[in-house]
Amino acid sequence: MILVNPETEAFQVLQEVDVLPVSKVNFYDGTRIKAYMNSTRHRKAAILFKGIVLGEAVAPVVARFSTRGPNLDDPRILKLDIVGPGVSILAGWNIPAGVPASYRREIFNYRYGTSMSALHLSGIAALLKAAHPDWSPAAIKSAMMTTADVLENKEKLIRD
Repeated sequence: MILVNPETEAFQVLQEVDVLPVSKVNFYDGTRIKAYMNSTRHRKAAILFKGIVLGEAVAPVVARFSTRGPNLDDPRILKLDIVGPGVSILAGWNIPAGVPASYRREIFNYRYGTSMSALHLSGIAALLKAAHPDWSPAAIKSAMMTTADVLENKEKLIRD
């Protein structure tokens, strides 16, 4: 099965353990696949596994569900100070109830959300504190905010 992410997910492909054999593609690649399927009656395709391919993914991408501001509950809070990666992060996985027995051997899974982003940013803060033990929390926050990059790994603006 080819699973196409909805348009709201744009360039993202959310990774997680599935109960069916599936190849996941982002919305834009899915659109191209559907166009091909509708262009001819004699469709032919193959999924070829080429192993792990490094350097192909664009990273980071700001997730659809990441807050941009202003805060909907309190419009006086305009924005976040910094955003970290929080999509498709390989993490230890405490297996939730309802997962089929065949997947209970998995101890890692791709997760996403604020909790994944918080780990990255707190890890950066810990590294800065280790390198500069005399820095205050405000100095660490300032260093993170003023050195954050707006470009992704392909030297283009981070996608939203």
